Order: sequence, then C-alpha cells, then structure tokens
Amino acid sequence: MLQLVFFGLLATGVSISASAESYAVQEIQISEPVNALAEAILEPIGIGYFQFPPRMARVGGKAVGSAITAAEELMTEAGLTYVFVHIPVGRLYANFRGKSSVVQVWIGAVQPASVELGVLIEPSIFGIIHLNIYGLKGVPPPASDDLFDVSLITITGYNYGGFLAVLKARKAGVRAIATPNHVSAFRMLQAGRAPYVLDYKNPAEIALATLEFTGVTSTTVSVGAAGMLVSKQAQQKGLLIARLEAASRRIVARKYQ
Repeated sequence: MLQLVFFGLLATGVSISASAESYAVQEIQISEPVNALAEAILEPIGIGYFQFPPRMARVGGKAVGSAITAAEELMTEAGLTYVFVHIPVGRLYANFRGKSSVVQVWIGAVQPASVELGVLIEPSIFGIIHLNIYGLKGVPPPASDDLFDVSLITITGYNYGGFLAVLKARKAGVRAIATPNHVSAFRMLQAGRAPYVLDYKNPAEIALATLEFTGVTSTTVSVGAAGMLVSKQAQQKGLLIARLEAASRRIVARKYQ
C-alpha cells in the first residue's frame, strides 16, 4: 500500500482524499533501505509536494529543491523507500483533512493548526520559513497588527499559516485579491492593483528577480520552522515517528555536533 508523505509549507494540517490519487504522477525516486527495524512499514512512502521554489518544485518531471533533498536524506537514513507525488497547492488544502489510510506524513510550517493534525518529527532538518508583506518603495508595508481597510494580493490556494483567517476574525477589513502564482502577484503590484503582496520570502525573491522588479520593500509577518509531521490518523503512526525521529537525530548529530 502506498503511504503518502506530504510536502508543503502549510499552516493548517490538511489531508488528502482518494481523489488526489489522480494527481499522483510520474517521478519515482527509490532509496535503498538502511537501518531497517524489525517491524515492517508499508512502503513505498509517498512524498507529496507542490510548487514552492526553490524549496520544492517539479522541473522536467522531477522533484527538485532543498526540501526535496532534505526529504530524500531523511527517508534514506530511516531506511524507507519513497516516491514523490506532485499535487497542485490548491488541492492540498482541500484534501488534507480526510481520513484516508494513505495519508501518513507531510511537510508543513510548525503552527498550531498543523500540529493539531500531525506529530512533528524532531529535530527538524527542513529550515526556516519567512512570511512577508511586500510593498512599493516609499510605501512601507505595515506590520500585521496595523493592516486595516486595505487590499492585499495573495496566491490562490495559500492560507499563509492561518494569517488570513486571523485578519478576518478581527474584522480588519482586509480584502484579499487572489492570483494564480508568485510572478502574477508581483505583476499586479507593479500595475497598482493593490498596495501590498503577501508572500513567502523564497518564492517572492525568485518572482522579483524574474520580473527584474526593484524598489520593493518588505515587512516580516512571521518566522517559523518547516518540519515533517506524521498524521495523527496514520495506521503506523508510532513506528513512523520512531523511525523518522531516530534518523533525524543521526543526521543532526553528524552535521552539527
């Protein structure tokens, strides 16, 4: 049985339904088992990911990026075979909450909503995520607590760690204007469609470089770790956590101690 490991810089834990299997592609990269424990885990582990360059992207039918490399290292260290599964970001949020037996693990921002659905693998080897508000030069982006009665360009399918929900809950009067991707978001900023863009630092920097768009300022909304989480509904939750945490500790010990 295929078990899915989901990639994403997610703020809310979500699950994937059987309908998402139609998005399962394509690239298969299998590690050789090492450090296998006596009790078997159903393999290969499916690693779901979406377009979040440079951390995760599908290029030429292959999963690439720093988070992909970290996942490969962790799975190989844990002695688990795996397959990468590319799923559009909009489908992730719609499908992550189901009770499907194939959903085992995903990568997400370590925030309350995601931790409600998954158990974080510690220590994390997946780095730090910055969420920023971007504005034109001479118009400093406000801090998140000062966002009132303004339009904000956002990326379709992103919930930004629950940030938009917080704005809605406090009735800040912030109007989200959704656009399909990071480049189109900054094109809209250039065109004056709204004064600010809400985006993650890494893909935003790539979009700005692609457009050769200079003179953009930013204010940090949040900084948090990215981590691998094992679904609390996973049939082999305890065993997966044990294998992955042991592997992560060994990796950290080699690199940082």
